[in-house]
Amino acid sequence: MTEWWAELAKLGPFVATTLLVHGPWSPLFPAAFEPMLLAFGKLYPPLLIAGLGAVLSVAMEWLNYRLYNWMSELKRLEALRARAVSGRLVQLFGKRPFLVVWLFALSPAPDWGGRILAILAGYDIRRYLLAFLLGRLPKFWLLATIGEALPISTSAMVVGGIILTIILLSIGLWRHAHLPRAS
Repeated sequence: MTEWWAELAKLGPFVATTLLVHGPWSPLFPAAFEPMLLAFGKLYPPLLIAGLGAVLSVAMEWLNYRLYNWMSELKRLEALRARAVSGRLVQLFGKRPFLVVWLFALSPAPDWGGRILAILAGYDIRRYLLAFLLGRLPKFWLLATIGEALPISTSAMVVGGIILTIILLSIGLWRHAHLPRAS
């Protein structure tokens, strides 16, 4: 039994990273999770990594949905929400919401795009979470399986992921700092 707990404890960094990069701050970490899936897919069965990653990310998605929904109802954002709700994207989303959320979760498109559309359209949170789970499972499994097959060391994958995240975060912060401000 002690060996089982010791093995489980080795998944701590994967659990922590999953929660971090899928939380409310996920737009700051584009492509940060994929290297972790590749690395841990080399260390553990890809289906285990995919299942654990998908369940944890959906748990964070529940938090994201609640937080973003609360933020969208703030008085200062009422006009923005009203314009967005009447916009074409939200109307298109309303035709096939489950499919749209599933595609956001399955594809490399930023997940927060589907989240924002779902919130603006008032999409049911249970269906939203199910669509995300069903989209992330195959995506995460595929990446973990690729990681298992890649002839690159696990540490090189993790270091590469950290470097990529720092570069992308730096570019995003630089662009934010240098964008012209509306008066």
